[in-house]
Formats: sequence, C-alpha cells, structure tokens
Amino acid sequence: MTQGATSAPASPATAVRSPARVADRAAAVLGLIGAVLYTDWVVLGPLIGRDLSSARSYVSELGALTHPGHGLVNALDVISGLCIMVFSVLLARRLPLPAGRLGPLLGCAGLSAFGAATALNALWPMTCAPSVQAACAAGGMALRGRAQDVAYTALSAVAVFGVEASMLALGRGLRRSPGWAGAAQAGRWIFAGTVPLTGLVTLLGLLERDVGLTQRALIVVQAGWVATLAVQLLRAGRRAGRRRPA
Repeated sequence: MTQGATSAPASPATAVRSPARVADRAAAVLGLIGAVLYTDWVVLGPLIGRDLSSARSYVSELGALTHPGHGLVNALDVISGLCIMVFSVLLARRLPLPAGRLGPLLGCAGLSAFGAATALNALWPMTCAPSVQAACAAGGMALRGRAQDVAYTALSAVAVFGVEASMLALGRGLRRSPGWAGAAQAGRWIFAGTVPLTGLVTLLGLLERDVGLTQRALIVVQAGWVATLAVQLLRAGRRAGRRRPA
C-alpha cells in the first residue's frame, strides 16, 4: 500500500495571518454594531416614540427617564458606546503610524471619547422630555435643568467634539498611508459637512427651536463615519492578507 502524502505544515506567515485577520474582522464587526445601534432610533422611534415629533424632539428624549421604554433605549446606547470604544482601541493597534505623526492615535482617542460619552449619557440620561413636557428644562444648554441634565449636555458636547476630532485627525494623519487614503479623504469631507450641522444644532437648541431633523442628520453622519472606518479596516486586512506569502 502506498502511504498518502502528508500535508505541508503551515508557513509562519500563514500562522500569523489568521489571528490578525480574525482580529480585524472582530474589530470591524464591533464598529458596525456600534454604528447601527447609534441610529437605533430609526426603528425604536416609530415603535415606542410615537408621541415624540421627529421634527421637534431630541433623539435622546427616547431615553428620558419619564418616557416609556427608556430602559431598552439606554441599554442599547450603552452597548453602542462600548462597542465603539473597543473598536477604537483595536483600530489604533492596526493603523499605520507615519514617523513623527500622532494624528492616527489622536483620532482613535477622539473616537474612544465619543464612545465613552455615549455610554455614560445612557447611564445618566435626560430626566424628562422637553418637547412634550412644558416644565422640562433638559435639552439645549440645560442651564436651568437638574444637575443630571447639565451633565448630560456636557457629555453630549464631549461626544460631538470627540467624533469630530477623530474625523479631522484621521483625515489628516492617514492621507498618505497606503490603503487608508480613501478613508482619510472621507474623514475630511465628513468633517467639513459635520461642523455646520453641529453649529446649527447648537444654535437651534439655544433658541429652543425645532432641532429634531437637523440633529438626526448629524447622528446619521456620525454613525456613517464609524461605519466607514470599520469597512476600511476590513478592506485593509484583506489586502494585507493577499500580499503575504502563503
């Protein structure tokens, strides 16, 4: 009888590649989950927020303590924030770091701050829904509101600053990095569109005008940025895998 040929042992490159690819995929999945859950109001709004006008209300009113279903909304926001935080840490370990440039690391730090503030806001949500409760002082600058509402506004500002800082830092820091130039360009374009939206949301909040549609557009753009980075991480991992010898 002829003995069957034994398979050749896996090369060191192959042995290293698989864990790296798995890590990239896991990180990307976390980023996508975080982005999708950050826009969960698209589904939850019609289900549990029928009393909240999309044109007038803040998205966060779905999670206000006086609103039915706030427990589910805030739990999903905590998961979203934690997913984005972990994604940002894993992303920082995989990004190319040009010599002498800290832009990519600063961008990931901003993204992590965005995730952390999102999770904390869900743990200490608005105490009431200002668009349907006349006596509610939450929303806007919340200067006349309770301490929890003031803290909520401050954390929201941290989240916005963090995600926009990540757009700018990664957009500039990765523009000459192979495989990441497209994401860098997207970051610069998204940043240019996000800043006016942020200013408009802030102004409408201060004037106590209808902020709903503008804020929802801003949230979609922010989630789109996280999803862009997650998809780009997947693509970069596939390209690196094809370049390595089998």
